[in-house]
Amino acid sequence: EQGGYAFLLKTWFTAVCGWDKLMYGTDWPIVNLEEYIGFIQRLVPEQYWEKVFFDNANNIYGLSL
Repeated sequence: EQGGYAFLLKTWFTAVCGWDKLMYGTDWPIVNLEEYIGFIQRLVPEQYWEKVFFDNANNIYGLSL
């Protein structure tokens, strides 16, 4: 159902090498976290998961974790 939208997002982020600018977040508790994480994992190449799920937020918020 969201395939076209996901394809455009993935194409755009790949074209601009924007994986270091994408930060994972949700509308919890509205969304199912497991399904949403899976959606993001299908959207983002595995080599960038650490950036998207942790590093980018850690850097943006200066958490030093």
